[in-house]
Amino acid sequence: MHEEFLEQAHEVQFATNTADSECHAKECRIKGIPLLSHLSSLFFPTSFPLDFIHLMIENVIKNLVLLWTGKFKDLDEGLGAYKLAPEV
Repeated sequence: MHEEFLEQAHEVQFATNTADSECHAKECRIKGIPLLSHLSSLFFPTSFPLDFIHLMIENVIKNLVLLWTGKFKDLDEGLGAYKLAPEV
């Protein structure tokens, strides 16, 4: 919810010391109060849904290809048949 997001951001930004601020930031994954939060037309985090394109660029496609070719972190095939043939 918007209010919870802003409360967590406030805790991070106005923590008593850097260690507390970093701890809160890791817990809630918020680094501080966003400048755009002052606009009444925006509601965090619902105004900014997940961006599919950026999620795909962040190594997801690369890791899937490595998984499907049997080269992902030295994992074997396991019980599933997910590995693609080299000609594919």
